[in-house]
Amino acid sequence: MDLEAKNWLALIFFLLVISLVGLASQVYLSGSVNKNIFIDNKETHPFLRDKKIPIKKVVIGDILVIENISHKKALLIIDFVKNHEELVIDDLLLVKGVGKKTLVKLKKYFY
Repeated sequence: MDLEAKNWLALIFFLLVISLVGLASQVYLSGSVNKNIFIDNKETHPFLRDKKIPIKKVVIGDILVIENISHKKALLIIDFVKNHEELVIDDLLLVKGVGKKTLVKLKKYFY
């Protein structure tokens, strides 16, 4: 392969990498999560019918669709729920990183 062909390949590879980085940064910087991304059955999911679900039946995808809830915090909540049989939603204040504001958000979706 001659030098000119190598230069063209390098340029194409560079442009591909730059476009992928740009796309990834747009997704990351947008700060919004498509609430339907974690939902398998859109017609029957309680969130889409404005219904609350029991905290004991929560899965990580249910928590991740809530604004400003990180993956780490969602895992902590899931772990706490699994380890406590008698649980009311206000007990989530005992989870590290869950304060009053987060609890208010959680109460919109869970009981």
